[in-house]
Amino acid sequence: MVYKICLKKIDVFCDIRAGYEKKDTGLLKSIAENDIPYLLEKYEKINIVWEKLWLLTNKAFGWEELNGRIGAVRERLQYAKRRIESYVGEEIEGIEELDYDFIEDINGSNYVERGVCFYRRIKSTSI
Repeated sequence: MVYKICLKKIDVFCDIRAGYEKKDTGLLKSIAENDIPYLLEKYEKINIVWEKLWLLTNKAFGWEELNGRIGAVRERLQYAKRRIESYVGEEIEGIEELDYDFIEDINGSNYVERGVCFYRRIKSTSI
């Protein structure tokens, strides 16, 4: 499940960037209405599963750190959704976070080693 979430998040991330560069508000609207809510739902499910697993195999102490990390990702997704909706709804002229280059290697070769993508190596802003 975690692998699928990571792959979907990478796809959404790339689609947001591509849609913004092309000014494709239809794509961005679809991402905000469909893809981001899908990811939020998956993060909620993984959080519940991970909590149960943690409490079965560890003491309760320490869970707050992992729970906080998942919560932070969910908040960033909600923030991205709001920013996209503001842009698509013409409340803002642009999405500042996307006006800057933040991936040094757009082809991803810096993030792939022996066929495995290292998600932690991807550099990004809030969106």
